Amino acid sequence: MGWASRPPIVKGGQVAHPTRLDNLFPGSPLGTVYIGGIRNHPQEVAEILNLPSSVYAVFGLCVGYPNPEVEAAIKPRLPQSAVLHRETYKLADQEEAIAHYNQIMKEFYTEQEMNIPGDWSEHSAQRIATVESLKGRDRLREVLNHLGFKLLYCAFADFEAVKGINCFIGKG
Repeated sequence: MGWASRPPIVKGGQVAHPTRLDNLFPGSPLGTVYIGGIRNHPQEVAEILNLPSSVYAVFGLCVGYPNPEVEAAIKPRLPQSAVLHRETYKLADQEEAIAHYNQIMKEFYTEQEMNIPGDWSEHSAQRIATVESLKGRDRLREVLNHLGFKLLYCAFADFEAVKGINCFIGKG
């Protein structure tokens, strides 16, 4: 099974995290699943979708009818207090919010039978710990250049594990 044909998150062989489209189509029975992993293969995605120069797929979105026999939940999101700071940086508030979110996510992983060891912080750190764990995103800058983006500056270009992650894109 190729990367493009794999379900993004499954439970018992079924998509486990659909989000209802009620905000777009009230009463709709359709569900959606975001596929952030599409960024792992930007060149292949651009070719499959026949994207023009300077166009990059940021995420995929599957739309369909959720299996009513599979109990699914919406993945909890990191609270704003963990990422939004006003006027000054409030590390204590952020640490408290992340600690709370870690507990919420441990419960979520267990409920959804996701078999993810540790908490959200540990899982997130492991996803960027090595070049291999970046699953192709370490080549993002190179691929974006090939797709027609002119990258003017890359803040972490010298750090092997995060090469190309924090880039600013210019026109031209």
